[in-house]
Formats: sequence, C-alpha cells, structure tokens
Amino acid sequence: MSIAPGLGKAVIEPHEYKVEVPCERFILVFTEYPIRVAKRLMVNVESVSLHAPTLDSIKGIYEGVEVCITRLYFGAPVSVIALELLIAAGAKNFIVVGMAGSLHPRLRIGDILIPTWGRNIYEGSLGWFKFF
Repeated sequence: MSIAPGLGKAVIEPHEYKVEVPCERFILVFTEYPIRVAKRLMVNVESVSLHAPTLDSIKGIYEGVEVCITRLYFGAPVSVIALELLIAAGAKNFIVVGMAGSLHPRLRIGDILIPTWGRNIYEGSLGWFKFF
C-alpha cells in the first residue's frame, strides 16, 4: 500500500488497500455508552479488530441486519482518517452518533438532531493548512 499525501495525490489507493471490514454498515460513536446499549440490543455480538484508528469495535445483528459499531477518537482529523480507511476497506453505509452542545436553546439532552445541511466554518485543524 502506498501512502503519498500531497496535492493531487491520493492518500489511500483503495485498490491497493488489501484489508476488508467485517461489515458494510457502520455506526460511528464517540463514547462507550452507545456500544453498551448496542450489546444489549443486538444478537451474536463479538468484538472485532479494524485496521483504522478506532477504540472499541463490535459486530452484531440487529433486527436481521449485520452492523458494526465502532468508537472513534475525538477530533475531525483522526475521525476522517478512520472513515477513509473503512471506506477503502469496503464499508458502504455510515451513521454517526455524536454529541453537540449549545446548538439551540430549545434542544435538550437526549434530543435527536438530523442535519439537513452543513457549513464549513474553517475551525479546527483546517486553519493550519495552506492551500495552493
């Protein structure tokens, strides 16, 4: 596998990445709680190892559908690296379960928010990179 970051070059060449994921469907989480809940709701649960920067990962069956749940490290850069490696290894569908604070006064703990749009506000590590 060649890793050649740089302008106009792929970081990961999927056809050269000879690793397969145990599931096509992933739920990506950032805390242990969703994994504990999933272990109670799924059948045939087993721990799995992924070739990506992740913490805990399990595979199981929920209502007849095989799904993997993996806990990512906090931070956009490492989360994106994990996501790209999972995609290169064959993962097809993703749901991200995250946390957000102070988005709106009417949102309460436990509310489910499904975004319908996004905006890049150039926060985090993006500001450290110079684009040519």
